[in-house]
Amino acid sequence: VNIDELIEKSLTLVANELKYKAVINKDLDSNVAFLAHPQKLLQIFINLFVNASHAIDKDGEICISSKVVENTIIIKIKEQYA
Repeated sequence: VNIDELIEKSLTLVANELKYKAVINKDLDSNVAFLAHPQKLLQIFINLFVNASHAIDKDGEICISSKVVENTIIIKIKEQYA
């Protein structure tokens, strides 16, 4: 599984939910493969992004980053809204 690809796929699936509420800023830099359950991770990301869209009335921002540090993938998701 490539975590960056899963994040991109989940954003595509929830694009209609987010497009009028938030700007998405991505800094995805963990282009590595690892063993995981892709459907479960995809569902987690979808839930996070849908929940973020529900918390934003309008003019929000969702920042998503990923990186690898010492064999650990670090994913950060942060939302900001007016």
